[in-house]
Amino acid sequence: MLLTADVPKVVNASLLVLEKNNSFPKTSRLLSKSDFSNLKSGSRRFQSLAFIVYYKPNDLAQSRLGISVSKKVGKAVVRNRYKRLCRESFRLHHGQVSNLTQYYDFLFVCLKREKQALIDAESFRQQIEHFFSKIYGKEAITN
Repeated sequence: MLLTADVPKVVNASLLVLEKNNSFPKTSRLLSKSDFSNLKSGSRRFQSLAFIVYYKPNDLAQSRLGISVSKKVGKAVVRNRYKRLCRESFRLHHGQVSNLTQYYDFLFVCLKREKQALIDAESFRQQIEHFFSKIYGKEAITN
């Protein structure tokens, strides 16, 4: 029987480093109402089947993300799933982009479409990847 005390501490330390590098800190989030309203005015817009993204360059040293999901989209489980998918895609793409000269603020507004079933995670990720490749360019994103 393997106990947690039997697991080498090196493995635990490497997992902590991985989580630290791939984290989503508060400094990477749009939190205040003024941030959301400033982003909606005077920003560019990208629309897909599942969401609308408002984005605008910022003067900070990193990109930030805000997510808005209406109760019309579905129950809490569905809304939280959309938010998790947005955060995860942003986090992964933010980590893959190198040598940025411009950072952006992003606001993802998830949409409820008539006659649209719950969108699966893979197509949602593909739409987000399409958006990020359009913004940052294909040469900036490493595979």
